[in-house]
This record gives sequence, structure tokens and C-alpha cells, in this order.
Amino acid sequence: MVCQDMTNAVLRGNPHPRLNEGNGRMGAAGALLRCVALACAACAWTGRGAPVPSAALPGNHPDPSICRAGNAYYLVTSSNKWYPGLPVYRSENLRDWTRVGHAASGHDWGRLPASPYCEWGLTDNFGLWAPTIRWHDGTFYIVCTLLDAGPRRPGHHNFIVTAKDPAGPWSAPMWIDGGYDPSLFFDDDGKVYLVTVGINMAEFDLATGQTKGPFRQIAKGLTETSVAVEAPHLYKMKGRYLLILAEGGTERGHCTAAFVSDGVWGPYRACAHNPVITARGQGERATVRNKGHADLVETPEGDLYAVFLGVRGEVGKPDYPFGRETFLCRASFDGENLRFDDENLLAGAYVEPKTYYRTPAENCRLRRLTSLVDAETLEVASAPDIAREGVVFANSSRAYCMLLKTADAIELVWRCAERTGTLAKIPYAEKTAVLRLVFDHGTIRFFYGPSAKALKAIDKTVDFESLRRLGLYFNGPGIGTVRERNWPAE
Repeated sequence: MVCQDMTNAVLRGNPHPRLNEGNGRMGAAGALLRCVALACAACAWTGRGAPVPSAALPGNHPDPSICRAGNAYYLVTSSNKWYPGLPVYRSENLRDWTRVGHAASGHDWGRLPASPYCEWGLTDNFGLWAPTIRWHDGTFYIVCTLLDAGPRRPGHHNFIVTAKDPAGPWSAPMWIDGGYDPSLFFDDDGKVYLVTVGINMAEFDLATGQTKGPFRQIAKGLTETSVAVEAPHLYKMKGRYLLILAEGGTERGHCTAAFVSDGVWGPYRACAHNPVITARGQGERATVRNKGHADLVETPEGDLYAVFLGVRGEVGKPDYPFGRETFLCRASFDGENLRFDDENLLAGAYVEPKTYYRTPAENCRLRRLTSLVDAETLEVASAPDIAREGVVFANSSRAYCMLLKTADAIELVWRCAERTGTLAKIPYAEKTAVLRLVFDHGTIRFFYGPSAKALKAIDKTVDFESLRRLGLYFNGPGIGTVRERNWPAE
């Protein structure tokens, strides 16, 4: 049935990005057969397979970092180019989370992100990467990377923002040196250290934002050939210095490893149960994949917990379309070895509010996709200054579908990378219209009509797999609205 559905989708004009793979000379028949084969291998999610764990923070919440202040816990995740950025969450029981604000909002973040480095603009997957949140002596600190993909001044640029209340206001960013994925460590003797990708560390002056001496490498990963050795976090527990880091990239080879030392500068020796968390080698047999990029927090009672990122999916099925999500589990450290109990994830109870964000997709306001069934409805009225307005499902600024009202028509348009197309154009003379987009287990459906009670279905649909790109693992998709203006001539 799925194969037949995909065949019909191709025949009715629903494009698929993989049709043009290779040298681009595939004929129509070959392209169709290839698409059918892919459909057979990647069926839609049923929601009825093996139980899939719930995420602590579902939908587009990668690179989690956590700290405790008193009896409350605070968590922050990457936000890339979604603005406001760096969402901050609060919980008193590690289950019920509430978003209390955004650390990248106001000040000079108004054009996300405004900085000395970003005049050339950013792409979807760049922007605000891998924050670390810490609480020390009554102040919250977030240290983070702004990854600039500009053609003239690319690079990693770190900053610190501070707040007395994690709900804000947060300070303007103080720009600091170092590679990406920065983390702060406050030692018992009052010294502060900055640890970054590599794994390189330097003593750090919070007042000036300057390092005290050069960076020194304190660990290299599990092997001499480890790749993407990043996301370091340093702690002092049970009289030892405990270091965790990520390696292997953020997809199927992702993992977190742990090291321990008697002194802050090392030498650091690998713990016995490395990697302490991973889904390597499991592929689609795992219900939580790509596990890694972790952080630790202790309860007032001394119990240890870990947050980490992962990507959900049913056994034998492709990844769910939510991108990288935040998961939480118990952990333990005996002074020599760290363990994660990631086979028993803590059930999450967080419900994402319908907050809309500015995104790289021009003129779009998007909210996180957190459920396999979701919808967006918009009532549109014709106006002289509005060219097109409607509802949108976007995986990135280069992978989306939109249902739009123009002055005289309803249009369904689609883009994936350099391929664009109009899937449907329906004459429509009414001044007002209600447009509705429904995401249902990977199939995106579209409806229009003069009122919510008189909607008609458009006979074209879009398969989410046609919009899936590598960027899925960085910016999970969003659903929302779009408006294109008729700008007056200058």
C-alpha cells in the first residue's frame, strides 16, 4: 500500500528529492522505480509499533545542558537560527518542565544574531550552538557558540550571557575566545576554567572575558582517530575531576565518553564503561538513535541524572521528523567510573506552547513540530500590500511546502534544495479564505474554503520524506504561517 501510495504521489506531481541523485540523467521510468523502492524501505510511521520513549523536551531541542540552583533545575538547548534563541526551562522534579524565557532576546540580538561576525548572514544549521548553563554564587551563566557561515569571515565565536533570574533579563553577550562547544567549570578553590572542542582548557577570568594563559589539551577522545571530539563538560565529584565529551558526530556514530582525573589538568584516564551512552551499530533497531552530547546534574540528595540528545523512531522505521530532542535518565559515579541508565528513560511531561519564532525561512513564523499529528489554520483576507499569505511546513529555508492565497487563486508550492514547483493552482475569487495544513504521520495535506466549516481538500499531498535533508538533525521542522508583501516601488 505504501509503495502504491508513493507511486501515485509521483504520478500526481508530488516530487521527491532523491529522483535527481547521481549524475542527474535518470529517466522518468527509472526515477519512478527508484522512488517506489525508497518508499518500500521507508514506510510512514504508524504510531503502533514498539513503544517509543517520550522525550523530556520533544521537538528540536538539541545539545541540552542542565544545572541546579537550590531545589530547582534549569535547562537550555541549542536554537541555531530560530529567534528568540536559547530557550531556558525550569523544573522542580526533572519531569514537569516550563519554559521561562530565552537567553538570546533583546539587547543586540534583534536581527539574530547581531554580532561583529554576522554581517554576511547565516544558513539554517548555523547560529547558536551547544550552550552550557551553570549557576554559581547567585548568578546564572550561559556560554555558547555563534557559528558563522558567512563567506568572508566563517568561524566559531563564543560568548557569555548572565542573569540573576533565568527567566531574564539576560545580559548582552560578552564575546570570548576559544573553539566551539564552550563550557565553564567552577573549581572549589575559586578558579574558573573554560573548556572547548578539542578538548582544550584554559583558566578564565569572568570579569574580563579573557583566558589566563594558553589553552592546553586535556583529552583526545576514546582513540587517537576519534572524530568530532566536542561538547566537553567538567565536574568535581567524590574528590575527582570528571570529564565527559561527545564524539563521532551528531548522527549514527554519536556517543558520550567519560574520563576521570585526580587533578584538574589531568592526566585523564578513560572510564571503564565507555562510551557511557550511544546507539552506535543499532541503526533502526533502536527507538532512540544518535544518542550523545550529554550533561550531568546532582539532586540535593546526591542522586545523579543526565540529559542528552537523541532522535526517536519506531523499530524498523525511519527517524521521526522532530529532529534532535532532549532525553533524561539516571546516572551514577563511584569516583572512578560513570554509568548512564539510558535503558530506563524518565518519562517527560512537557507540552510545547504554540510559540512562533523567526526562522531562516524568509517571511515565515514557525513553531516546533512535536507530534506526529499537528495542524495550522489561518484565515486570510486580501489586501493591496499582501502578495501571498498562508500556512507553511518547513524543514529548512530550502525545504518546505506552502498553501497560499493570492489575489485570484489558491496556490500550493513546494521547494527542496534547488528544485521548486507549483503543485496546484486553483482559481479563487473570494476576498477571504481559510487555509489549513495538516501533518499526519508524515503526510502533509492541504485544505481551503470560504470558512472553517466549508473546507475542501486539495488532491495533492506532500510526503515528509521529500523534504528530509541532512539539516533535519539540526533544525527539526516547524509548522506555521508565511506572508509575502507587495513592496512599493522606490
